[in-house]
Amino acid sequence: ESDPGLRRECAAHSEIFLVKTLGRPIDNPIAGERYIQTVRHPVCAIAGQAFSNKKYTVEQLIEGRSISGDWSGFHRAWQTSGMPGLTARFEDIVEEPAEFIRKIGQFLKLECPDIVQTMPSSPASRDANGQAEGLSERWRKTLSDAQAQAIWSAHGPTASEMFGYSNPGVFKLSPET
Repeated sequence: ESDPGLRRECAAHSEIFLVKTLGRPIDNPIAGERYIQTVRHPVCAIAGQAFSNKKYTVEQLIEGRSISGDWSGFHRAWQTSGMPGLTARFEDIVEEPAEFIRKIGQFLKLECPDIVQTMPSSPASRDANGQAEGLSERWRKTLSDAQAQAIWSAHGPTASEMFGYSNPGVFKLSPET
């Protein structure tokens, strides 16, 4: 962001440059800049942040006191950035990695290697709620049911509207909530 000349040069180059960022998109995208984004259910995403970065409490992460800001604002910023983009749900990538690789190839106008073209899908085992086995309950190790509900209250409308996620009730919250 601090070097628009370098960004212009990279965007115009015939090779593809990928930059991983936790930040929000740049206000004035340069022609040729694109993004590939993975999105994760906000309950799982915030639980993961809380588990891996003890610097912030769950409540601070819900409010957006991290480098990325709040979950909803971060994802809305990228979706409305004006840049061409490819967005995929983490849970879908885990279930169908070959499909995501094919989509990246199409998005970047690259041929996929034959091994990807012929790669069979390998759906993950599903739990009773249709969630990929192992993904649906991991957040419980970090969050209370009340925290999961607070995350959903703050970010559920964006998660549902933009990405088709559903209330953490599908994660079998315990009866005391």
